[in-house]
This record gives sequence, C-alpha cells and structure tokens, in this order.
Amino acid sequence: MVKRISWLDDDSGFVSCGWDQTVYLWKLALAKNQDDNQHSIANEDKTKKLTNPVWEYRLKNVDFTCVKTYRKQGEENPSFYITGSDKSLREFFGPENAIKERYRLEQ
Repeated sequence: MVKRISWLDDDSGFVSCGWDQTVYLWKLALAKNQDDNQHSIANEDKTKKLTNPVWEYRLKNVDFTCVKTYRKQGEENPSFYITGSDKSLREFFGPENAIKERYRLEQ
C-alpha cells in the first residue's frame, strides 16, 4: 500500500513509499536532455517506452512513512529524503541507474 508520494521538481516522475518496505522511483517520460539506453525509442513517430519503476530500495522490517524530493542548487540529480518506522531519516542521491544512500540519521 502506498503511504506517500513526492513529485520530482520537473514533474517527470515521482518517488513513492509505503507499508510494503519499499521505496520506488517512477518516471512518466524521459527528460529532454536524457539519452538513456534502458528506454527504447524506435523513432519519432513511436511513443517512448519506460520500464517502471526505474529504481527501488527495499529494507526488511522497515515501513517507510514519508518521502520528499529536493533538487539542491547546482546539482543535476534530485535527492530523496525518506523516513522509516525504524526512526531513521535517509538521504538518497545519484542518477537513476546509480542511486545510493548518502546519509542516514538514526535516533
């Protein structure tokens, strides 16, 4: 069950989290400056095909309660801030194919 979603600043997708112990990044369309081989584009007349979710993070025994996306000034990729039932706050950052946990704060 989805608990929260947070839209990317360019409205090209969103991050969702929920009681299934998983955080997902969903993309609605390719960004204008993105050239991603994972997505197939036959020609200009065909629609762009995306494989969703494009990223997922799963943590056993932790239900995620809130998610927020934020693009810091001067950075190309947004950060995702996620809170969990383990009383932690995690920050994830990176391009879609290499998103990694950057910080974790715990109580």
